[in-house]
Amino acid sequence: MTSRKEALDTIIALAREHELDVQDIAAALKPGDADRGSSTSRILAWVGGIFILCGLGFFIETFWADMNAAARIILYLGAGLVMLVVALVFIENAHYEKSTLPLFLLAALFQSGGILVAFDELGTGGDPQVAVLAMTVVMLVQCLLVWRVHRLAVHVFLSLWFAAFTLGNLLDIIGLDWDVQSTLTGAAILAGAFSLNSSTHASMAAFWFLAGGIMTGYGVFDLLEDSPVHILYVGYAGAIIYLSTLVRSRMLLFTGTCAMIGYLGWFTSEYFADSIGWPLVLIIIGVVFIGFSVFAVKISRDYITGSP
Repeated sequence: MTSRKEALDTIIALAREHELDVQDIAAALKPGDADRGSSTSRILAWVGGIFILCGLGFFIETFWADMNAAARIILYLGAGLVMLVVALVFIENAHYEKSTLPLFLLAALFQSGGILVAFDELGTGGDPQVAVLAMTVVMLVQCLLVWRVHRLAVHVFLSLWFAAFTLGNLLDIIGLDWDVQSTLTGAAILAGAFSLNSSTHASMAAFWFLAGGIMTGYGVFDLLEDSPVHILYVGYAGAIIYLSTLVRSRMLLFTGTCAMIGYLGWFTSEYFADSIGWPLVLIIIGVVFIGFSVFAVKISRDYITGSP
């Protein structure tokens, strides 16, 4: 009995020290019930977010033409700020933390739209891209500040999102060609994905590997397409495939494989399309596709998933 009483006293002391209540202890003793409750909370939060988005969307579509400039700005920007404040209030309570994701996403969506609406309603002309750049910079700073305080994965994602758009807009304003913009922006996204892959937010790295791989692939191809050294694209695709083995990313492997196959398809159509042997070339392309798919599966098995 003494040891039981001592254990209870220890539990009570720890609960008071860390400000735990009965619900916290009960949830820890029944993790299955807590997980189910958390899942239900997330589902309800997403459904609620969808209804909010649909309701505001229908309202805007119906009454937009009848609103003045102030009402339009308040509707967009005000709604976004309110959602942000509500999400920040909820995040202070651990029970509601996982339910705030839809609110943060909706807040970013409506604040972005609200800033652009404010530029459109209050501006006196100028380059629209400057307005977009200002919006992405403001949203990037906000997301970084919120992340610094709360360390939420959603703000890591949003920060990368707005950072990519900021860089793309800035390069376009400077006047760089699209292929250079795509290459540089894609490379920056890949760098962010590499950082994510070795962090606690590795689960979202796949999306950014895919996005960065696609942008970089298109940009590098456009840079090399009309040059005499377009064969270097094979080296680029091979480098992406090799990098996928280092970071163990299926998405990066997928983009590298697609880049390799796409280049081979372009090469054959460019130089052998008018040849009498074109049907044979098509068959060869099909065999190459199958070969690369087997090659990609082998790389994924041996170097990425590690499964036998």
